[in-house]
Amino acid sequence: MFATSRRTYYDTPQERLSGYINGDKASDIEERFARSLAKLGIGSAFRLRLNNAGEWTSRRTNVAGEVELDFWTSFQGRVYPFQIQGEISHFYTAHQSSIDAGKRAKINAALPLNAHPVIDVPFWLLNTQERSDRMVRRGFLSGWATPLYLENDPLKLRDPHEREKEKQARKEEAQKRRDKAIRRANANSTIS
Repeated sequence: MFATSRRTYYDTPQERLSGYINGDKASDIEERFARSLAKLGIGSAFRLRLNNAGEWTSRRTNVAGEVELDFWTSFQGRVYPFQIQGEISHFYTAHQSSIDAGKRAKINAALPLNAHPVIDVPFWLLNTQERSDRMVRRGFLSGWATPLYLENDPLKLRDPHEREKEKQARKEEAQKRRDKAIRRANANSTIS
């Protein structure tokens, strides 16, 4: 078996990322997430596999039907499983979304009773160590009750595509208000 390289999503040489977590190759966003957990003193297991017998293992057998979980953490007596969503396809293709939903369902069914359901972490929340630290700290302080995609997002943590759609909707609404004001002004001028 040969080692495969992991993708670098955000090249930030000042961080001096190693490309590894506990001896396993890791992408930059996975490594940032692991560092954020370590800063808070939260232990984690990286790349656990759920085999076809429903058992969690770190052994990589690549058997059809196995599902890999990126991070298994335990905090204040509760298990928090995380999937790092590094590829844009996780968000924009129906095919990948259905595969992800199937993996989530399989993982959630095999979690202990005290576990939080799988938490998907999108890549844009991990583009810098500071942003990763902030997201992890805020998530664990809230018990991951606060969704990662907040309606009011002062930290600009939402998907850039969603922010662009919201911006466009605000522009359209402003244009409607201007058009309405112009029609009202025209109607008033014809009455005079």
